[in-house]
Amino acid sequence: MHELRFGLLLLGMTLSTGVAASALSSGVAVALVVAAATATIGTAIVAVTGLVRARGRIGPIGLQVALGAGGATLVGTAGIGLVTVLGGDASGDRVALASVGLCVALLVPWTAYVIGMAVGADVDRISSGLMAVGEGDRDVRLDTNGGDQVSRLAEAGNQMIDQLTLRAAERDEAQRTRQDLLRAMVDQLRERAAERDAAEEQRKELFVGVSHDLRTPLTSLQLLVSAIRDDMASLASRQERADYADQMLAQIASLTQLTEQVFEFSRLEAGDLGGSRVRMSIEEVIRETVVQTRPSAAARDVELELDVSEGLPAVEVAPDRIARVLHNLMQNALAHTPPGGTVRIAARTAQAGVEAEVSDTGSGIAPSERERIFEPFFRGGASAARTTVGTGLGLAISRAIVEAHGGRIWVAGAEHGTTIRFGLPFAGEASADA
Repeated sequence: MHELRFGLLLLGMTLSTGVAASALSSGVAVALVVAAATATIGTAIVAVTGLVRARGRIGPIGLQVALGAGGATLVGTAGIGLVTVLGGDASGDRVALASVGLCVALLVPWTAYVIGMAVGADVDRISSGLMAVGEGDRDVRLDTNGGDQVSRLAEAGNQMIDQLTLRAAERDEAQRTRQDLLRAMVDQLRERAAERDAAEEQRKELFVGVSHDLRTPLTSLQLLVSAIRDDMASLASRQERADYADQMLAQIASLTQLTEQVFEFSRLEAGDLGGSRVRMSIEEVIRETVVQTRPSAAARDVELELDVSEGLPAVEVAPDRIARVLHNLMQNALAHTPPGGTVRIAARTAQAGVEAEVSDTGSGIAPSERERIFEPFFRGGASAARTTVGTGLGLAISRAIVEAHGGRIWVAGAEHGTTIRFGLPFAGEASADA
């Protein structure tokens, strides 16, 4: 607005100068005529300048300059011509003509100045906005007051800012994706390292367990062989020699059993189930295993109870492998059930498949050790060592067999004694690998 005030100031100066000159040379009447003419022409020029200054409706900068300066010049020229036509040679008319000419001479350059300043202000705003963008600010919007080339330049600048913002967002997203991938790779490497360490620790524990369980029979054999070598056995009776032989055979059988179970566990850990799968009900396998176990139960004065639901749905299993699981669980239960106790074998249909369980009336397992009893060679409290006597691999082998069939095995809740339950999925849901 200061440009408009400056134009009005120029008009006022021209008007006052013309009126003063006319009043001194020709009187008040002429001075009024000069004032009216100068004020009319000056006001018309200021009005044209104000219209052109609102650049939004006019168009290109060249047209703005042409309309502004040309319009002001046209108005001034028409005013001078009108004063010339209406006036004469009197000194008052010459003063009026001079006053109008001075007004036109001052206001036409002022009109060009106003238009140039308006364009320059828009250019300054665009320049400042682009400098802010160069410093990293992406929230800048380039706005102008016109609809000309400068306005189109601002629109192009806004499009450039939008593209820069989009590319920056894409770059940031790509960076985040790379960081996520890197973190995922690091996590995978850590998991693999942890799995490798766990496998290494398991191998160490396996070697320690095997070494521990080998030590007892080997020590016994060593003592027996040393006794024979020292001719102590030759001095004994025939019964004593037979006892020596029986003890040596028992220790050799223990070593053979341990060796076979270590090899079996190693094959299962490597994914070799060691049997072909068939679609069948496990009821027959359960009944056969119970029949085979009854002599051992009778020798321990333990009663076997069988509770198998009729019409068990089919599962896809290796029968001899599932029989091995049942045998291990029943032998564990018998080993930890006192004389006069009971071992119960049950099977029923569950939501996800078929579940079987072996429960006993023994001393039970400590809650803190229920998850660890399936680890190879785990030795907990007296009530927690629920593996086949002398090996420490029975439950570990059972878990490997059940999991190879797509099932799971766990210690179920029981008021008395211990209940170990395992589940197998319905036929068609387990893996078909042999």
